[in-house]
Parts: sequence; structure tokens; C-alpha cells
Amino acid sequence: MASADAGADMGGDVAEGALNARDMAANIYAAAEWPMLMEITDSETAQIMGIDLGLLEDYYIAMPMMSAHVTEIIIAKPIAGNEDAVQEQIDARLAYVQENGTFYPENEKVVAGAAYGKTDDGYIYVIVHENGSVCADNMMNNPPAEMPGADTGMAEEEDNGIA
Repeated sequence: MASADAGADMGGDVAEGALNARDMAANIYAAAEWPMLMEITDSETAQIMGIDLGLLEDYYIAMPMMSAHVTEIIIAKPIAGNEDAVQEQIDARLAYVQENGTFYPENEKVVAGAAYGKTDDGYIYVIVHENGSVCADNMMNNPPAEMPGADTGMAEEEDNGIA
């Protein structure tokens, strides 16, 4: 099994800021073009990814809407005392994507560009994108960018009039 940092830009720690996970995600989306992603907010789907939401104080997780894509965002702040467990889960997720996510040739550069690290205020992040390091550099901008809607690369629930 590959180590979680193989092929990922570990870089240095990101400067501390007063941002939450959703703010950081908005900055990541603003830094590059993304395929449609869906935000993961339910524990069952997060468990499929190997992430236990019960261990997190704050998080933002998004995965591709189509299985042909491997782009993902995981930003997680562990509840105190759970740092090692969360780190292991995120390491395992990145290793899984690195080992299994390159079944289409264009995905090789996406996986190779992944950025992985930790902010000064305790968030652990993985940005699986061909320009992951650019996204990571933009992540801590304050004030944060506006979270994109469905027309800008982020899936958003729409009101279709059906109750």
C-alpha cells in the first residue's frame, strides 16, 4: 500500500486563520475549475469513504457526481483526542484514491496533483485535483470566496416543485 503522501504535495502548514471548513472549501473551488461534486453530509456516505463524522468538530467533504472523476475535497477538524484516528482515516482515503483512482488516463494527472496537509489550527485536508497545490495555497484566503452554486461546478439542491 502506498503511503498517503506518495504523489501528494505535503507542502508546509497553511497559515492559521479564522476560517471554517466550508470557507476553506469555497476558497478551493475559487482556485481552479472543478467537475460537478456533491457535498457529503450524511454519515453513511462518509463511512463508505472511510471517514467517521462522529470524530469531527467541523468538516467539508465533497466527491465527484460521476465515477469517471476522482476529484475530491476533504477538510476535517478532529474533535480533541481524535486527531490520530482522523489522520489515519484520511491517509487511508488518499491511499485508496492513489491506488484505485487512475483507471482512466486523464485521472493520473489529477491524482498526481493531489495536495495533502494540515493547517495551523488543526484541520487536515486532502485536495484531489491536478492543481491541488494551487488550491491549497488559496485555501486560507480571508475573507473567503463565495461558495459556488450549481452553475459554477458545485451541485446544489434545486427546487423542482415536487414535495
